[in-house]
Amino acid sequence: MLTTLTPVVESVMIAITVSDLKRSRDFYEGVLGFELKRFYEPTRWVAYQGKGGVYLAVLESDSLDPLSLNNEIVFNCEGIEALWLRLNDGTDVNIIEPLQQSLWGEKRFVVSDPDGYQLVFVQ
Repeated sequence: MLTTLTPVVESVMIAITVSDLKRSRDFYEGVLGFELKRFYEPTRWVAYQGKGGVYLAVLESDSLDPLSLNNEIVFNCEGIEALWLRLNDGTDVNIIEPLQQSLWGEKRFVVSDPDGYQLVFVQ
């Protein structure tokens, strides 16, 4: 139930820190097919925009805390079978969970990016 205290979310940005921006760009753009929205060289920062005002920001840093790399990012998407087939067609992707259908009917799979972030794709 919406109340006057409930915030209205118009967009979401997920920001992650990676060790190698080029490697991450190769993964997000080349393997997953994300379209680059912004690139800011001085701070080594890129952004991708999905449907419905969802953004993913990827920032490069020289130091990463491995204990903080257990975050899960969920992408609701269409055409999950086609994406799954593309990722299994000779690409170098670390698959955490294969494509499967849940008891409540959603299809999902989980991969990790080059820095260990778990990416969950759901339809």
